[in-house]
Amino acid sequence: MSGKEKISQSGIRNENIIAIFNEIASSGGISRAEISEKTGLSLMTVGKVADLLCECGAAVQSKPATGKS
Repeated sequence: MSGKEKISQSGIRNENIIAIFNEIASSGGISRAEISEKTGLSLMTVGKVADLLCECGAAVQSKPATGKS
């Protein structure tokens, strides 16, 4: 690699998904706010990715999301 890798929107999204998935997988249960704090990602980004992970069966939501940011 040249050290100057092209940054793409899909690459960033994939990194966000991996970071959020790893936080969920390594915890015994974690809130979206806690994931946001640990990853430095916005609560909105965490919410969208968490919804995606739940929809595809990669994560399970134990409490309903409050919808408050």
